Amino acid sequence: MQHWSTKNKTLIFVTTILLLFAVVLLGSIYWEQKKELKDNQETYAHTLQTTYDKIVEKRNQVDYTDAMININSRNIKKSIINQDRKTLFDLTVERWKALKQGNKHLSVMHFHLSDGTALLRMHAPKKYGDNVASFRPMIANISKYNKEIHGFETGIHNLAYRSVIPIFEDKRYIGALELGSRPDIIFDEMEYYSGLKGALFVKNNNLNLYKNETLRIGDYSLQYDSANNKPLLDQLAKIDYPFPMLYRFHFNDQSYAIYSFDVHDYAGKVVAKAVFVNDITAIENQYAQKMIENATYLFILVFLIIFIIELGFQNLIQKLEDTNDQLHSNQKFLHSIVDTSRDGIALLDAETNFLFFNKAYLEMSGFTNEEMLKQSCAGLSAPEDLPRALSAIDQVYEKGFIDNFEKTCIVKDGKKLRVNMSITLMPDKERFLVNVRDITESSKLEKLLQDRLTLIDKNIITSSTDLNGNILETSEAFCRISGYTREELIGKNHRIVHHPDMPKTIYKELWESIKENKVWRGELKNRTKDGGYYWVDATIYPIYDDEGRKIGYTAIRQDISDKKRLEEIAITDALTGIYNRRHFNTLFPRFLSSAKRNSDFICFAIMDVDHFKDYNDTYGHQKGDEVLIQVAHEIKKRTVRADDYCFRLGGEEFGLIFRCDDLDKSLLFVNSIREGIENLSIEHCKNSVAECVTISIGLICINGSLVANETHLYAAADKCLYQAKAAGRNRVVLGESHSFLLA
Repeated sequence: MQHWSTKNKTLIFVTTILLLFAVVLLGSIYWEQKKELKDNQETYAHTLQTTYDKIVEKRNQVDYTDAMININSRNIKKSIINQDRKTLFDLTVERWKALKQGNKHLSVMHFHLSDGTALLRMHAPKKYGDNVASFRPMIANISKYNKEIHGFETGIHNLAYRSVIPIFEDKRYIGALELGSRPDIIFDEMEYYSGLKGALFVKNNNLNLYKNETLRIGDYSLQYDSANNKPLLDQLAKIDYPFPMLYRFHFNDQSYAIYSFDVHDYAGKVVAKAVFVNDITAIENQYAQKMIENATYLFILVFLIIFIIELGFQNLIQKLEDTNDQLHSNQKFLHSIVDTSRDGIALLDAETNFLFFNKAYLEMSGFTNEEMLKQSCAGLSAPEDLPRALSAIDQVYEKGFIDNFEKTCIVKDGKKLRVNMSITLMPDKERFLVNVRDITESSKLEKLLQDRLTLIDKNIITSSTDLNGNILETSEAFCRISGYTREELIGKNHRIVHHPDMPKTIYKELWESIKENKVWRGELKNRTKDGGYYWVDATIYPIYDDEGRKIGYTAIRQDISDKKRLEEIAITDALTGIYNRRHFNTLFPRFLSSAKRNSDFICFAIMDVDHFKDYNDTYGHQKGDEVLIQVAHEIKKRTVRADDYCFRLGGEEFGLIFRCDDLDKSLLFVNSIREGIENLSIEHCKNSVAECVTISIGLICINGSLVANETHLYAAADKCLYQAKAAGRNRVVLGESHSFLLA
């Protein structure tokens, strides 16, 4: 070997280094891919857990809503109190059918008395009177604490997901409504959202299972299997599968990722295990194929480099010798210039090997002088950035330079640096001058900032407009909730999402505030692209340019649709569906206050169904309820403006508030309601003025600034109602206003 030429020795050395580099690089790629696959599976497992939790939470909300719709009826509560099973069944049967049609997995609808005794099983009407609380912990719990509970519970035949909602009458607990669904409902939704099928294993199983054969793993028995992969489940049973959150398993030349989650009962105890199976064979094969391709390309590249070195090695050595003297003569001068720079400066040859580097570059890399001279700039590139780095060199050859090129370098001890580089091709076109700046920390901060901006964009409902309200920017969250794309919103005025239900006075106050450079806050009902709506809690404030000039407005909103739906339930009369007395007591003073502040004309009417008690005595209370519903509907369908409000004040009495500055139009409008109700032609043989249902109305119309307070206004309208009844009923009496004006 000592007789070999320098060329051959060097060629063998370079070949060895390149082969070792290829092996190390392939090993690095292999472990990186293996780690990436594991991380992806763990992330997916946590995503599945989150999806499962959200599905359970959604099921709680749906069951609660379904139960409340069914029990929010005085007749149903009365039937429970009287233990009138037949009436309760008749009132509930259509709802039971509708619920089963909407939820194919619903198997239980069960009314319980306050002591835990079964009152009515809609799914088994002939079975009742047994003390369910004695063998069902959930029923015993709600009988004791009178609070809604949700969770899995084992019944006589199988494990089911159950929601038990307490029923109160005048704040007194009178019983509970139970809705129970087979576990299939959870697994079906998991399959819908994740595409994965699964199996349910029940602890200490003594149930009549869905399958003909019982499969046991440890203390758990199979109750439900949508995966339809019995050989795989049998194999898991053989290895005594411990139900970890993530378990990789190879079986029959297939690779599986198996995810397991605890299934809890209402008290938080584990009663079952939910297992989901994901066939990852294709993913692993893809990674293996990618590894083979990388190895092939890398070894081709290595041998191509060796071949090129072999062909041009002699010429390269000669050129290196020719330039060596010149490099030495300029070395001192070069060091004096670049050693004072805080940026890394280096001179590279055509293969990006380091020919020279300053102190800052050396400190940045952590290598010694000798170690650094054995490195190449491309070789320090992280594997994922190497193709880009080589492409950047090609661009330098084409353009002569490249600025602000960023890549990750792997320096001494495996430390990673994020750098910003400028590369210039030297005049001889065989060397490169490189300027490098360490931007590791700034890149981390930039990524953190970008991640937070992305998080805000996806989750915060924001938009920016010009001074006229034309949309300039929107967040993804805004697009998602409104149903519009960014392209559909940009350039459009913000009126595109205004809902006609919102009073114009709200937008008037809003614009007055922000035009005066004030921040406006309030709740707005917006319209979606498909005609739906959503509620937001909005904050709108002006924005300025660098010179302090106002250039537009930015709005930040929070979705409060669920809150508003709950509020709507609280202010709605359960029988008629219009606003109730509680909302009237809240809205009436505000409405009057706004009218007084703006000197608006306000109209208030009190309506009463004529001889309604006689109607109830003659036709029954159920028919009476139907009359109230029809009267409310007739009033509601005529109050279509944003400032029109109708209420059920109590019993057969209704209220109406609206704005109108013309007495004749106001009287005509109220008379149209009276005539509309009379034209319903609802039979009323005890009515003294007609043979159908009619109403009497007391109406007051006045400028809001002249009203002393809402009590006086209410009393005046009530007096007019009394006059309408005294005058023969089925009429409107428009009252005089002097008795309740301000002095």
